[in-house]
Order: sequence, then C-alpha cells, then structure tokens
Amino acid sequence: MATESVATILERIAPATIQDWYELVLLDPTLTAIPMTREQRCAHLPSLFRAIVLRLRSPAPQDAADPPSPDAANHGAARRLQGYSSAMMVDESRILQVSIFKALHKNRESMDFNRLLPAVITIADEVDAQLSRAVARCVA
Repeated sequence: MATESVATILERIAPATIQDWYELVLLDPTLTAIPMTREQRCAHLPSLFRAIVLRLRSPAPQDAADPPSPDAANHGAARRLQGYSSAMMVDESRILQVSIFKALHKNRESMDFNRLLPAVITIADEVDAQLSRAVARCVA
C-alpha cells in the first residue's frame, strides 16, 4: 500500500474532521451556551487546516513556526463579539486537536509513520500558536 504524508492526509480529511469537531463541540454545554450557526462556529477551520498543511510541507525545519496568520487574530475578534471567553477558545482548540489526531489515527494504514511524530508536534505547535494569537486578540 502506498503511503501518504500527514499533510496530504490532512488535506483530504479536513472536511470530515471539521464535521467531527463540530459534532463534539455540540456536546459541550459551555460552548453551546453561545448560540451560533454551523458556519459561524466553523468559519476559522478551513484557514487553520491550510496553515497546518502549509507548515507541514514547508522546507523550513518543523520547529520553525511562522507568525500565526492574521486569520487567527480575526477568529479571536469574532469569538469576542460572539461572547466567548478565553477558556472557551482553549476548549475549542483542545477538541480540534483531539479531532485531528483521531482522524489521523483512522487513516494510519496509508500514513508514512517515519514522519508521524514530527508532524504531530508541528500540528500541535501550529494549533497552539494560532490559539495564542486568537486569545490575545479576544482579550485585547
């Protein structure tokens, strides 16, 4: 069986992973206390997945993070207007990482395992960097 890079897998499974994330968020009464449409709740995720995939494919060392995209700050501003707290944004991010790693686990048959751990580190670092920028904007 041919192997795929984690970036390629993430690109392919992004829509399903976003749906999984959304369903998990709907189970959290703290997060759903803020009424939002699916589009409002998920609007930031396609950009975040693109940033993760770009970073995974970057020729720079995996630990060399670019500054988080302006989309992260925009997400923080939007969440502030929607009534989110910083803690709620952290919970959303935690659920996103769980969703991503579950999706990668489901696709392990086609994965290049030699590059998995560095990719996981990069994914977690990118999600956390984006979260940091979003929270900073949310509380500003």
